[in-house]
Amino acid sequence: DNSGTDASKPFSEYQYVMTDKEFNPIKGYVEKFFISGYSSGPNVPMYTIDGEVRAYAQHNPIVYRFGSDGVSPIYKFQLEGLNFPNASYMQSISAGNKPYYKKLKNSGYVSYYSIYESNNGIYLKVIANNNRYEGYYCKQSDKGLYCSKSDFWNDFTATTYCIGVIDDAFVFPVLIDELKEMDGYEERLSSEYDTVIRNAKSTDIVLILCKFKI
Repeated sequence: DNSGTDASKPFSEYQYVMTDKEFNPIKGYVEKFFISGYSSGPNVPMYTIDGEVRAYAQHNPIVYRFGSDGVSPIYKFQLEGLNFPNASYMQSISAGNKPYYKKLKNSGYVSYYSIYESNNGIYLKVIANNNRYEGYYCKQSDKGLYCSKSDFWNDFTATTYCIGVIDDAFVFPVLIDELKEMDGYEERLSSEYDTVIRNAKSTDIVLILCKFKI
């Protein structure tokens, strides 16, 4: 990923850059619609699934696949009521290589998004106008939804965020203290897990594996 590369660097106009074994850039892919030395979003907006590399970039709602035949779009996100910033807006707030995130996060546009993909679907986290939304796209039904964090988790109030995928389940870490503070958390867990949690240290973390269905 070539985010945060200013115009003085080779291939700075491309979002993704291929290097040789000594990390010298040799080829660029996907032209950027604005160039800035600043970047935002996940540290590593790239992942593999089924042996194939996929990548996405902030402010661009398209996920790209990297294959033997080159780089091509595979998904494009459309979120009713939310808009990604357009090229002219990003060029204006980043002109002169200025830090742009403060203006962007208060603009009403999508200022951040991250995704995790399994063989069954795609989990999506979005921030727009300082509000957090989460969503899911089901590959089998070809349906998707997004909503506020509280609605998505049905009042599961512990702070949580996705950190990866294991066996097609999305992994969310939750602090023991936050889990215990939830009303009726015991009713959500089987007795064997309830015992483990009651005996855990306050600083311990529980990994919750989730599969979604629409």
